Amino acid sequence: MRADLEVLRDALAPHYAKLKVIYQPIRHKVFAHKSMQDDRAIAALFEKTLIADVLEILRFLHTLFWAIWEMAWNAKRLDLKDFRYFDGEIKRVIHETEEFVTELR
Repeated sequence: MRADLEVLRDALAPHYAKLKVIYQPIRHKVFAHKSMQDDRAIAALFEKTLIADVLEILRFLHTLFWAIWEMAWNAKRLDLKDFRYFDGEIKRVIHETEEFVTELR
């Protein structure tokens, strides 16, 4: 069980590094503490962001949550490559959004 959890550190490392360098300053300087920086400084923070990075981080975190859930409740081995739940959730949100927009017309 401990060995199963130790792989989490290695799997989490690249996501954490990206989050700390790119997204944490945005959180601290723009959203959490409402810094007094001008618009150019704030724009410079956002220039480093990529939607693909955010999607990758969210996909990993969602998968991590479900992997731990499955370990705890169903005694399954940790599987950080099973993205079914996240992919299914994204498809559901897209479908519901499309239905909502269609109803607005």
